[in-house]
Amino acid sequence: MEYIITTIAFWLIVHLFAPGKKRVESEGGELLLTYKPMFKWVIRACWLFPVVVAVVAMIDPPNKGEGWIVFAIIIGYSAIALPTAMELERRRIVLNDQGISQESAWSKPLSIAWKDVREVKVNANGVVVVSKRGHKVNVSLYLEGVEESLADALEEHLPTLASTPKVVARIRGMRERYMRRVGGL
Repeated sequence: MEYIITTIAFWLIVHLFAPGKKRVESEGGELLLTYKPMFKWVIRACWLFPVVVAVVAMIDPPNKGEGWIVFAIIIGYSAIALPTAMELERRRIVLNDQGISQESAWSKPLSIAWKDVREVKVNANGVVVVSKRGHKVNVSLYLEGVEESLADALEEHLPTLASTPKVVARIRGMRERYMRRVGGL
């Protein structure tokens, strides 16, 4: 039984956190990078937890004076899970000939024209495109299509930046490094 659970957990981790491959939505000449559908479905499925807690509390009510615990669990879980769910559902990076844009649940939409890009760098959270005015577009490494679409866009629109070749090489090498770490699945 432990083997089955371990196998399922390993499969989920590999498919949830592997860098996105080629699935990129195209909308009128724009490429849209979004989180993987599996990410979204796992977060949606996690919303079953407060429902299960509520159902269990109705079937087997808590002792007198302990009813607040059920509400605390549901409200606490929701306070943590809601921001995550909103970010996964609303995060979009748009690549087009004019520039790069980001849409998020937690910030105003931001666009940076390719001609205004000062720097491109990779950090632990992903790729950061910095404008001459200091505005930043953060592109998560877990968005689908980052490996191909973002790398291609950076090569096409920012070939003169000194950091572009290094960043593109790191983006393109992500999947290979990841697959070596998890055993070549």
